[in-house]
Amino acid sequence: MEGTRREGLNKTNDVKCSVKAPALASAASTGRKIFKFSSADVQASEHLLHASVLSMVEFDDDIFAGGNCFDWNQHPAKRGLFCPFAYRLPPPDQGASLVKDLALEYHYLGNTSEWFFLARKNAEKVIARNEQYIKLVCQFTGTSTGR
Repeated sequence: MEGTRREGLNKTNDVKCSVKAPALASAASTGRKIFKFSSADVQASEHLLHASVLSMVEFDDDIFAGGNCFDWNQHPAKRGLFCPFAYRLPPPDQGASLVKDLALEYHYLGNTSEWFFLARKNAEKVIARNEQYIKLVCQFTGTSTGR
């Protein structure tokens, strides 16, 4: 009986993951577009990134944690690694969330972070399949650059 229950739980979790993964990849894709088409001030904003990962966690009860990790020296305002990361705190602080730079505690591009490499490759596949995000027309108002 226990094996059947556990298999049922795993299937339920697999379904939740398969529903949430594209949504998270879409959020990452949206963040990438914000930085691609925005001013240098917005691109350099750590606060915007921290707010985006926090809202990803706080607005969906099924998401425990989320991050937006940059490759080495790829964030315009930070040298080295930078990874805004938000997660829900365990009891007794349940209901609260914490946002931090994961790179300060964890070298996620190192040899010991296979989980990060696999998650990144899976996200790249999901993003590549979302053709609706490839076809993009942007019109910005109130800018002198015409982007």
